Amino acid sequence: MPKVAVVGGGPSGSACAARLAARGIDVTLFERTAFPRTKVCGEYLNAAAQDELRELGVAEAVAPECNAIAGIRLHVHDDELELPFSKPAWALARSRLDDFLLAHARAKGAQVVTARVEDVKREAERLRVCFRDASGLERTFEADAVVGADGLGSLIARKCGLSSNAKHRGRFAVGGHYSGFGALDGFIEMYVTKQAYFAINPLGDDLANVMIVVDEANLHAWTGAIDTNMEQTSLQLAAGKRGVGAVRRVGKRVAIGPLVHAVRSVADGNVYLAGDAGGFVDPFTGQGVFLALRSAKLAAAAVQAQLSCTESAQRATARYQREHDRIFRSRARVASLVSLLIKTPWVSKRAARNLQRSDDLRTLIMAVISGQDPAQRPFNAATVLRLVA
Repeated sequence: MPKVAVVGGGPSGSACAARLAARGIDVTLFERTAFPRTKVCGEYLNAAAQDELRELGVAEAVAPECNAIAGIRLHVHDDELELPFSKPAWALARSRLDDFLLAHARAKGAQVVTARVEDVKREAERLRVCFRDASGLERTFEADAVVGADGLGSLIARKCGLSSNAKHRGRFAVGGHYSGFGALDGFIEMYVTKQAYFAINPLGDDLANVMIVVDEANLHAWTGAIDTNMEQTSLQLAAGKRGVGAVRRVGKRVAIGPLVHAVRSVADGNVYLAGDAGGFVDPFTGQGVFLALRSAKLAAAAVQAQLSCTESAQRATARYQREHDRIFRSRARVASLVSLLIKTPWVSKRAARNLQRSDDLRTLIMAVISGQDPAQRPFNAATVLRLVA
């Protein structure tokens, strides 16, 4: 029977492994960290991500632990704009979501190995996955296909020649879980300036996911006094309305970044990239978990088609690349446009004014953030003109 190695046990890797195992494919998932693990980013599930969880068969188990998110309260350059969702989003700690999904993969028949993958080598038509197990022993695993779901800076992308050579400077997110904010009424609060932003995502029971996103130079300047700088920056971004100095951190502080990752291709031969390993969208619009789950579904279908010989490797990888591009690039364009709007004060003020005046524009923006395919409601040059006119 053909064997598949999935590298990475986050939402994309676990969902892909579960789908492959459910199809009767011999799949082994390699995850370097024992679960449950702390991973604060991506604790937001838009409506499209919920649909993916529903299709995967885990939504009913996940939903009771989620906190309903009614919308986003956006503070941009002294303007406040309330943007409600037509359907509530969910907030859930990644330690719980990832645990649910990994358990689901196991239940479907995937083998889970706690190990650090260190190399992937092509040998004829197969792949040799070199890893170090939990005891430190070096071992190998021969696979007919590999799915790299190992996140930003993907080792699989690098080792298999799929990484982009372009150099990008990315921002960093610093934060964690905090309690003590008091009344958080189910809205994500975002305080945004040209240089940075501060986000509070209510997880329920007086617990919130807090992230401050800054550029690399600012983060380097914080060395040795991160908590102090987080307090000062949060107060500055929120104009004194909110700050992390007046609340209590629950668990460890985390830093993630750089928040950029590009590849020249998401598939080649019998290697596929899914989730952040296949490309990263700025987290501001909250597309991460949806893209992880959708790309996992597409990758699993392509791998199955290739291994069952219903499609050649060339056709399967080309189809996956095409489908991945359709969902990824459209959302990356939206994220880039939103980022551009926010970074220009006079433009963002006009956009806020026009959004307040136009129900249609608000509906369009929130549909995109909720995960609706942008191709269905084009966020194009005409829309941008309507925002800033």
